[in-house]
Amino acid sequence: MRLVTDLASDDVNPLLTVGTAIAKFWPQRFGELLPAEDGSDFRFTAYVMRDRELFAQAGLLPADLPLLFHGRQEGSEFWMNDQTRDYYRRHLFLHEATHVFMRHIGGEADELPLWFLEGMAELVATHLIADDGSIAFNVFPDVRERFAGLDRMELLRQDISENGVRSIEDVTRLRNGDFSRLETYAWAWALCAFLDSHPETRDGFRDAVRHLRERSLPPWLAEVAAGDPVGLEVAWTQFVSHVTYRFDFERTRIAILDGMPLTGPQSVDVRSNRGWQSSGVRVEAGQRYSVESAGQITLADTPRPWVSEADGISFQYVDGLPIGRLLGTVLSAEGDAATRARSMLNELPLGNAAGFVAPVSGTLYLRINDDWGSLADNRGALRVTIQNSD
Repeated sequence: MRLVTDLASDDVNPLLTVGTAIAKFWPQRFGELLPAEDGSDFRFTAYVMRDRELFAQAGLLPADLPLLFHGRQEGSEFWMNDQTRDYYRRHLFLHEATHVFMRHIGGEADELPLWFLEGMAELVATHLIADDGSIAFNVFPDVRERFAGLDRMELLRQDISENGVRSIEDVTRLRNGDFSRLETYAWAWALCAFLDSHPETRDGFRDAVRHLRERSLPPWLAEVAAGDPVGLEVAWTQFVSHVTYRFDFERTRIAILDGMPLTGPQSVDVRSNRGWQSSGVRVEAGQRYSVESAGQITLADTPRPWVSEADGISFQYVDGLPIGRLLGTVLSAEGDAATRARSMLNELPLGNAAGFVAPVSGTLYLRINDDWGSLADNRGALRVTIQNSD
């Protein structure tokens, strides 16, 4: 790596440190680096600019480099503006450097989907520096303060509140012009982070990424989507709708289990340390049902055990409802995968005793309200009984 910069050494040294470390990580993630065309070691040049005019005067800027940009990569070079936050300066540096690596490992990489190229650069660049100086890349953010300036989850939430959830297909259709907006990078990151972390896709995705020279990613994704389109879309929709720091992919894993019509009261245990769980009950649109809950659950242990019934604990809220509140939703039995997945976004606040009218026909799912990154310390289950109330 050749670094050309006008930054002070206190800002340059961390870039050299993470640049050296990620050079060892890239081959593990994407496969071995190919040599340069002349057979020598591959090298790239990074221009990190605090005073852009100095680089222009030195003839180091491409003529078509836009005035307003964060970073831009071309071949074995990239340019980036300095950033005000230390974490994000390193992140952007690693993002652009990862572009260089991915586009060099094989000629076919340039034909990979843009959402993947941008999403993987975002994913790999997300890093943590430990107290002992060791650096981990490709991490899922755990505490916002450690990733100052990244704000990908905040951008996702804002875009969803304004425009709704994008399906997997929506994200895979992103094109070059879409990436003029920061929220587009958030969506690309989210899809790569989801595929890289979800138990059903993690191993296959990582294997496909290690074989980019064969362009195995697009057919792999198509095969996964064809194998279980509803399950994949439901998991994705729930992830982006509840995305949070320390998101727990294992405990929020959703089993798609069809329910059966009620022939009388039916009871099911709803575990407090899991996401949506099938009740085993099929409900019909427009019909009224009643739900009664019994038992207590523990939602945390410090400073003392937080014990709750199904109405929840009103001194802490998640998504506008008390933590511990029993929630319901219905997975529609009709429509394409994206439509069915979105039907679960209609969440019903239930509690100890409640009635509801089924918004669609399908399977009733239940869960305990809590942040989807804070399920690990929950204990216990509620006994929930569902019956017709018409």
